[in-house]
Amino acid sequence: MVEFEELSDLPQFTINSICQRAGVLPVTLRAWERRYAVVTPARTAGNYRMYTEKDVELVRWMKMCTDSGTPAGAVALELAALRKAGQWPLLMPYRPPPTAASANRTHTAALSKKLWRALIAGADEQSTLLLKLGRTSYDMSELCQEVIVPALVEIGRAWYAGEIRVTQEHHASMFLRAWLDHIYSALPVNRGAPRIIVGGAPRERHELGPLMLALLLRRRGYSVDFVGADVVLDDLVAYARSLPIRLVCLAATMEESARCLHSMQAKLATLRPKPLFGFGGAVFNLEPALRASTSGIFLGQSLHEVCSTIQRLIPI
Repeated sequence: MVEFEELSDLPQFTINSICQRAGVLPVTLRAWERRYAVVTPARTAGNYRMYTEKDVELVRWMKMCTDSGTPAGAVALELAALRKAGQWPLLMPYRPPPTAASANRTHTAALSKKLWRALIAGADEQSTLLLKLGRTSYDMSELCQEVIVPALVEIGRAWYAGEIRVTQEHHASMFLRAWLDHIYSALPVNRGAPRIIVGGAPRERHELGPLMLALLLRRRGYSVDFVGADVVLDDLVAYARSLPIRLVCLAATMEESARCLHSMQAKLATLRPKPLFGFGGAVFNLEPALRASTSGIFLGQSLHEVCSTIQRLIPI
């Protein structure tokens, strides 16, 4: 069981996300904030509330107590007394948040479908509005995994089937890359945190997956160097030689790219201190034998799994 003190203080959940996880209505949460200061959310530049993992658990605890019949005011007084004593409530068994709440899957699927249609239509203004809606409705992990990734998969399928032009696919990819890069670049760089290199394997042309991972890791407080796709392994090792790198994470979607990674762990072994090598990507999900033959750590089959694995390997 995770202790309360181990939970993250990083603001990463929207009000809808925390309410889904805690099982309360937004109006209830706002009332608890206003009347009892149960949690004090951070605010984005656009004045949206953002909550931490600790906030999620405090609201869950508050709901558990009120559901058992204790008045909200009395629960708030107990919480204030615990805080004054430097203590925290006894938590329910902690469960890491799922990729997306099952109740939301229909909504995220519908949003993803609208997004990919807007992208292939070249409707940039509509695509921007849909992504803005996604940011206010879901946390960034859900938005990437449940909205953007399925849209990219559908665009790739349509291109392969000859249903859309190459130019449409390129425009959609470039639009999403610019949108994601804008958010990634605006995030604060925590230079005191564990430093991670994220990129795409040699000969790899797809960089949106690694970029989304870099964004999510930076949001979780890691110091991230995003190096793009088609990296040159020896050059990457030389780059890392003078830096305090804890993990090198490379992704591949094609078999020829994945096979280039067989020597990466040995190359990194020449560095002191030696960083970990992690890998992932669609081809490793589809080819378990290729995964088994690659030296290093397979990080997971989804962005959520990869982030969770990295947090276990390198806690902040």
